[in-house]
Amino acid sequence: MRRSIGGYRGTLYDITTLALRLGVGLLFTRHAWRSIGGGPVDPLTVERLSAVGVPAPETVATVLPHVQLACATAFVLGLLTPLSGTILAALGAGVLWLAWIAEPPLSPATAPAFLVLAVTACLLPAVHTGRLAVDHLAFSRPSSPRHRIAARRSPRTPPPSPKRPEEAPALPYPEEQAAVGRPSQT
Repeated sequence: MRRSIGGYRGTLYDITTLALRLGVGLLFTRHAWRSIGGGPVDPLTVERLSAVGVPAPETVATVLPHVQLACATAFVLGLLTPLSGTILAALGAGVLWLAWIAEPPLSPATAPAFLVLAVTACLLPAVHTGRLAVDHLAFSRPSSPRHRIAARRSPRTPPPSPKRPEEAPALPYPEEQAAVGRPSQT
């Protein structure tokens, strides 16, 4: 069976989206895991959050890595990808904003070019996850031409009418103008 160019393009998009989700999701997972497993909250992070005016900066600095880990895991799996990708993009944009306004620069892993790339990479699969995601497998209906043809051929025929032709309503035109026989099937 020969595949069309559009089929190859769709498959290439699905593979690219999967690779992008895996790369970015694992990167965010690694960063979150490092933040969670590093012991107490980094005092520099708390200081920067309080300087920006975030209420309860210690609590926020403790909770954000857990949110980041949950969203990154969902993003890798393709589960609730639009939501998790948007949250990861917002977290990355927040770190980018903090990196630009911070007086002592943040770590080299949070370079502005890297963060812009990560935010963009989060938003692309969030718009369209591709077919290799839990979202697509769980929540989409089959849309291939083969499925549409099978749906049209399904045995969903209406039940036969109990009315006989003699009980049909009157015709909207006079009887003498009515066709006597059936029209030709040619």
